[in-house]
Amino acid sequence: MVKKISREQMMGLRMGIPLAAMAVNSVNLNAQEQDHTPIANNEHQIEAQAASPTHEDEGKTFISDAEMYSRLQFDDQGENLFFKTEDGNFQNIQYSKSEAKKTLKEERQTLREAFEEVSPENVVKTDTIPVTEEHLVEGVELGYYDPEQKQVVMRVLKYDNEFLDKFVNERMINNPNVYRQLSQLIDKDEPSFDDCKNYVVECINNINARRKGITVHELNHMKQDKNGILLPGISPEQSMILEQTNEISSNIAELLSQRDEYIKTGNIDAINDYFQFYKDAIKNKEIVPGSRVKEYEDKEFALIMNGTQKTWENELQDLYMRKQTLSSAIGYIDEQSNVYLLNPNEKELERREKSALSFEINDRKVCLYDYREKQPQVPEQYLSLVNEYYQQKFGGLSQEQLEKIGEIKSPEQLNKIKLEKTADYQTQKRKEDALKILEKQGRIVMSDHKSKSANSVNLLAQKSNRTY
Repeated sequence: MVKKISREQMMGLRMGIPLAAMAVNSVNLNAQEQDHTPIANNEHQIEAQAASPTHEDEGKTFISDAEMYSRLQFDDQGENLFFKTEDGNFQNIQYSKSEAKKTLKEERQTLREAFEEVSPENVVKTDTIPVTEEHLVEGVELGYYDPEQKQVVMRVLKYDNEFLDKFVNERMINNPNVYRQLSQLIDKDEPSFDDCKNYVVECINNINARRKGITVHELNHMKQDKNGILLPGISPEQSMILEQTNEISSNIAELLSQRDEYIKTGNIDAINDYFQFYKDAIKNKEIVPGSRVKEYEDKEFALIMNGTQKTWENELQDLYMRKQTLSSAIGYIDEQSNVYLLNPNEKELERREKSALSFEINDRKVCLYDYREKQPQVPEQYLSLVNEYYQQKFGGLSQEQLEKIGEIKSPEQLNKIKLEKTADYQTQKRKEDALKILEKQGRIVMSDHKSKSANSVNLLAQKSNRTY
């Protein structure tokens, strides 16, 4: 009998969670890693950014327009406009609706051409790989979709008995903590070497047996890529919502594949335990899979949509946020220089979600988006990190300021603005510096330079005839 491995353990393996840990540790991944601070990666550390002088907009602090213009410069060719951020880096910043439309049109064309070159025999690539200690300790991906190659890559694990004997002895039998956990999983007080080895072998075999479901899952990701789900044109937060919808969609694709098998065979075990909510609904006669009666269809479709989403959110959302979605959102921001492509677009988000949640069910196209109770949410701790990175990359500029940058078309135009704004900025700064000196000398009293600068200037005017 093949022992069962949980869906989260299987998903952990697919995402690179150590196989040995999955085979011998029943602790929930969320609990294992709940104390880890979520970060994008070492290249994208989010840091607080200070900018002065500033102005306020809906509770956020931005640098002044004069400071913004002073940090802008064109390249030597006079084509690309760059903004110098607080840390001294130069970011290419564009803000153009017409250029955004042009970019999206070009990217859609490139996407179509890329898929036209994919031959059917190369859609799924299967590699048989020997299990190594690195796989068991560090982890191995059993399947993934490669958006660059437009290909699903699947791996079948093959173990060597001599290697596995050594690994079980050294890393499991002689490790008291692991051995204690194994005894609980195998339900024996003192499991033998064969007991431990057989447990790991059965887990590996069971994992390999799940490749059909993983293949369906990854092929659905390929389908969504072909439909343009990965293209720019929505905000970073919306991209994080859409990535969750993409994962939920691929989980639904798995369930529908198992549903088809159940309808053909009547075997309830064709549906795995991850979709227990669906199995229970069948057993309790709450749904009738395959029925064309609208009442039954509506009930089943709503369950498929919302049951899958709730299960994914409860068991895998946090794992994906930490392992994938956060870094994907950071990368999404980094790929765009035209900030207009990162503007919120509810209509486009809805179009992509509807596409991702449309399936062939009961011999017709069904949009499960129409049955969805709620949109996936982005937990605040991850959203705040992405927003901070967005502000860091684009200098903490407001939407209004970004639009002003979009109006700059030439170095000559920028230089003219700089002359005007820099003069105003320098004049104001000299006034503020003078007021600070007078306050330090005790000649005037000011608690807030920014809010009282106008009144202070009037005060100085009244005392302009005073001899110091």
